[in-house]
Amino acid sequence: MPTPAWWLNLFAQLGVRKTRSDRPHRGTQPTTVFWRAGTYHLDDAIVFTDKDSGSPNAPVFYRAFESEPVVVSGGRRLELDWQPYRNGILQAKTPNGVQFDQLFVDRERQVLARYPSYGPDVLPYHRFSADAFSPERAERWSNPAGGFIHAMHRNHWGGYHYRITGKKPNHEVTYEGGSRTNNPANWKCH
Repeated sequence: MPTPAWWLNLFAQLGVRKTRSDRPHRGTQPTTVFWRAGTYHLDDAIVFTDKDSGSPNAPVFYRAFESEPVVVSGGRRLELDWQPYRNGILQAKTPNGVQFDQLFVDRERQVLARYPSYGPDVLPYHRFSADAFSPERAERWSNPAGGFIHAMHRNHWGGYHYRITGKKPNHEVTYEGGSRTNNPANWKCH
């Protein structure tokens, strides 16, 4: 069964596409799609095409109806059995196949297990360490797959993010990705 967000997206797109194709003056006036109050959890990304966006003279707006609270979330609600681990830390097993890089409990973002420990006033990345994924450190990890490496340029502009895929027999961490932040590929530098 599709999620409410899927239906919302479908009807919004069909409504815009139909309205814009049926009107003799289509593309000459703005169109607004109103979303009603609620939290819409997405299983997949909402994909808009040029048929959904309008034009500079006749844009399409997607907004909450009369300031109703609308949340479109890529998050997923999990029913977990939290157990004490140590030093005030809790842990829980997630269902197979669940991957995430953020966790919210009662709408409050939680700090995930990390090295070095979280330091709210330390920049960049709220603490950092040159040995964060060294073979000596990785030797103690049974399975680091699914972890993240966040790396900052030495001059503190443009970071890179990698997903850990595992480790080699010599404990060297393997990873993929390298997605960039704060340094889009289309910037023109002179």
